Amino acid sequence: MSEAVRREEPPRMESEEERCGAERAARERARAYLERYIRQNERIERMLQFQRRLKDLALRTTGDPLSPPGSGPRDDRSGAVVRLIDLESEIDREVDHLYNIRGEIWRVLERVGPPMAQLVLTERYLNGLSVKQLADREGYTPHRIRELDRRGLEEVDRILREECPMQGYVGPVCSAGISSR
Repeated sequence: MSEAVRREEPPRMESEEERCGAERAARERARAYLERYIRQNERIERMLQFQRRLKDLALRTTGDPLSPPGSGPRDDRSGAVVRLIDLESEIDREVDHLYNIRGEIWRVLERVGPPMAQLVLTERYLNGLSVKQLADREGYTPHRIRELDRRGLEEVDRILREECPMQGYVGPVCSAGISSR
């Protein structure tokens, strides 16, 4: 018997520390995903403000559209107006994309298990309340709010891994979006 006998290694058991680290990483991914909502709102607001400034600039550049021909600077600045219109279209497309991301986040939250965990995630990550503010408002201890937050984040991570196992979920979750079930 010249061949070495192969012994199968028993499956490696994950240590408590590794399991806790993996759970913590999953919660952090879910937290980062949900925190995008507030950032999307801020980006939408900045883009809409920019769009309002562009419209104001376009009106100042072209004058009153109802004024008689030759009474304002309208004729010699048509190229600038065309560019402003193009920029406005780009902004509209980007805002629509941001609204879609926000809708996707809402669809994920709607699938989170216990309603109280769903409420905690919504208030913390979409409305920006602190643990203390939420505990005071809902009549729970901060410890209970953190526990619901942890469970909710684990649920969000599970939902996202289920929907997009190959893609991960940083950035827009799936090209097809998240279905509401």
